[in-house]
Amino acid sequence: MRHRFSLFTTIFTIVVLALGNLVVATGAGEACGSDWPRCNGSYIPDLTDPLVMIEYIHRLGVAVLGFLILANAILAWRRREPHEKSIGQLALASLVLLLTQALVGGLNTMLGTPAGFSTLDVVISLALLSSLVWLTVALKRPQLDGIPERVWHLRKPYRRAAVTFFLALYGEIFLGAFFKHSRASHLHFGVPYDRILFESSQLAEVLYLIHGMFAVALLVSAGYLIFYEKQLGYSRRLSYLMFTLVGIDTLLGIISSTTQLAVFVSSMHMLFASLSLLISGWIVGTAVYTERRLQIGADRASG
Repeated sequence: MRHRFSLFTTIFTIVVLALGNLVVATGAGEACGSDWPRCNGSYIPDLTDPLVMIEYIHRLGVAVLGFLILANAILAWRRREPHEKSIGQLALASLVLLLTQALVGGLNTMLGTPAGFSTLDVVISLALLSSLVWLTVALKRPQLDGIPERVWHLRKPYRRAAVTFFLALYGEIFLGAFFKHSRASHLHFGVPYDRILFESSQLAEVLYLIHGMFAVALLVSAGYLIFYEKQLGYSRRLSYLMFTLVGIDTLLGIISSTTQLAVFVSSMHMLFASLSLLISGWIVGTAVYTERRLQIGADRASG
């Protein structure tokens, strides 16, 4: 199966994202100083310090991921069929996003992780994850059973609903990341901080409120996706899983606020958000690339 290596690369990306979130939650990003790619002036630092070990393992994971994404893009390009332009485009996009993330990550370290700057790293990382998910789906070429004629018109509304949910989830994660990395969360919850992007407690309150409203809206939107899938006769397992993940992530967000951003809860909050985005991206990819493949087949038959 030509999509397996791409699937492995996507899963490894999730692991590296989880490590990156742990780095931010523990403050380990500053454990290696401003040296990059070295750590405290050495390529093999003292790993007896837990924070140095977390940051160093994350850096190694990022390096391995870089090689995996490069290999994945090359394999996808070679395995694509002449009419599969989207595979070549997604492979190229994954490489561009990888280079951009490496640049932003290195710049973030050399600047001493300024407040709010890490949000850009999170946004690019999730865009990279999404491109890998779509590349995997495009390579997999999922099968689609026949849709009853009476509900054929629901395909486009379903695709729009899937894309809307994905964009809303991406926006919700962006707001949450900015709320955290700008230190607005510390201002809101009364947690001590040494650097902050802004001093307005009112703005911190607004960000927190909008972030929470997004979470509730996402649960409602997931219900719409399940409704459309039931009407179309699609499998609803992924949407049920996504609904569950979003629900757990919302609960973790509430727990995180009550525990004043406890490291473990905060890390799990971001992990479940990333997993939700992965599943949402897979649903979008299936809705888009399956239909394109069937349309190409229909065009060939008519020609």
